[in-house]
Amino acid sequence: MKSFLICAVLGLSGVLFGEETVMKLPELLEYKGVTVTKIEPDGISIMHETGLAKVPYEKLTPELQAKFGGFDATKAAEFRNKRNKSNSTYMRAMDVEKAMIDEKKAEEKIIKDNKMPTKVEVMQATANGGMLCKVSFMVDTETKVRGKNAFGETTYTPKKGTAWASMGDDWFFVIGLPTHLVDGSNWEGFTMFDGNHAYSNTAGAAKTVRKLRVVE
Repeated sequence: MKSFLICAVLGLSGVLFGEETVMKLPELLEYKGVTVTKIEPDGISIMHETGLAKVPYEKLTPELQAKFGGFDATKAAEFRNKRNKSNSTYMRAMDVEKAMIDEKKAEEKIIKDNKMPTKVEVMQATANGGMLCKVSFMVDTETKVRGKNAFGETTYTPKKGTAWASMGDDWFFVIGLPTHLVDGSNWEGFTMFDGNHAYSNTAGAAKTVRKLRVVE
């Protein structure tokens, strides 16, 4: 690659070659310590002392256009049109990817805010993959610890903890449990509420129960 100085000075023309090349453009502009990194149908890409730049062929003098392969307006327009379409496709793909990432983050926040430590006892496995279960949830508890203060007076100090709270004989429909579980099996993990589930029991009666989904 060739190193040179691009100097754009209004009203001057001509190109000098050697250790320093003066490239004159029809605008007041100067790039120092330039290296041409790419030549494309619509212009040249350069690296200079303070960064990078793309110089369109339209801003080069006819002599410089010829020096870098000549300028074909039709080819330049086709190249720019193709690049713009490619950029639009890329931006659409990035928008889709960003939307998917945002959706995933939103779902992760919902799970984090709503997941519950859960114990289940499988009562009935179903054909559609879910299992009807008895459920216990871990809940926060607070008890009062009796004591005495420095004056011999009785005090009650709050003590926080957790405990398993059974939902009694109410059944829940749980999806996402390990497939090896059978009737009577126990499982412990995290779940979150996921609406309701309607089914028919062995006697043919319609039932609706709360639905839980296993989460990590």
